[in-house]
Amino acid sequence: MAVDPNKYTYLWKDRIVSHPEILGGKPIIKGTRLSVEFVTDRLCGGNFTEEEFVEEYSGVTLDDVRAAMEYAASGAKLSDFRWAEFDQWMDKYEEQKKEKWLADWKAKQERTYPWKGRIVSHPEILGGKPIIKGTRLSVEFISDLMRVMDFNEASFLTEHPYITREDLYACLEYAASGAKLSNTAWAELNRQMNEEAEQRKREWLAEWKKKNAPDG
Repeated sequence: MAVDPNKYTYLWKDRIVSHPEILGGKPIIKGTRLSVEFVTDRLCGGNFTEEEFVEEYSGVTLDDVRAAMEYAASGAKLSDFRWAEFDQWMDKYEEQKKEKWLADWKAKQERTYPWKGRIVSHPEILGGKPIIKGTRLSVEFISDLMRVMDFNEASFLTEHPYITREDLYACLEYAASGAKLSNTAWAELNRQMNEEAEQRKREWLAEWKKKNAPDG
């Protein structure tokens, strides 16, 4: 079903628009599903020149591409798009589901599975993420895996003979003890890398804007 054209929000020179039914309201080139973020990532990453981008994506003009670049270089923060907000909401939703599953698991246990001595952290392994001692298997990986309906504990232990059932359940005990799985050094590293990528993108866009500024 076609989107309602009356719901467009015009953001930049009638070429960059936003529509609640397209990419969660992310700024796009009008008449397409190509977001400003997608265009700038392709051009900033050196994957395309403006001319090559127009050749690759039919229906898009050089003026469309330049409008997307101008919109991004005008000071709009690429991380402030509604799509990013949706991703954050989904992350929070998944984290809540995980916490409920772990709480239900813990409530059903007739005994505890001590994690001290089994669950450790090392700055040079997975960025300091909690892991099963002597392995590179993180608590987050194990707890996510065991939540899957078709997880087969016996098969997993056969494939990984260096860990035990106690190790697996120590991961769940650690996760259910109140430790926030998102508050690990690995998550911090990801945030840092994202910030660095955004900074490089801003610097590239600033240079682009300087080179493409009208004379005078």
